[in-house]
Amino acid sequence: MENLLTRETQRCGEDLKTPVWIMGSLVLQALTAVALLALSGYLLFLSVRKPHTAGDLRAAAVIFAVPALVSVTGWYGLWKRKLWGWWAACLCDWGIAAVFVYAVIDDGWAMIGWSLVGTTVWFVILSIWLATPATRKYYWKTPRASEESLSV
Repeated sequence: MENLLTRETQRCGEDLKTPVWIMGSLVLQALTAVALLALSGYLLFLSVRKPHTAGDLRAAAVIFAVPALVSVTGWYGLWKRKLWGWWAACLCDWGIAAVFVYAVIDDGWAMIGWSLVGTTVWFVILSIWLATPATRKYYWKTPRASEESLSV
């Protein structure tokens, strides 16, 4: 019976199975990276359209571009099944989640911005998803002898 929770691919004559948890982390990390890059690009676009606030908008674009590039690097490492990719994605997502949690708490319960809460929940879910045992063990596994001989 075929396991419906995996995606099977053929590489070098062997079946590789990618669990759903891993595909989910890849998709969520890619969506996060694209969203951060799009936000940075949008802020740069607005800086051209609104010259009176151009400096502030460009600074905000850089602030979002740095974690976007780390997130893209983390996604690439996750895609290539590298431990450094898992670390880059985790540190970036945990850091962004911490900043957003602080922003929600700092505003106080009387002034809750629901879009900020939604963004915070997204990054907390992504951080938890990357730290689940299934995802963590997948990236922390040492490569088999057959994979080591192929990569050299």
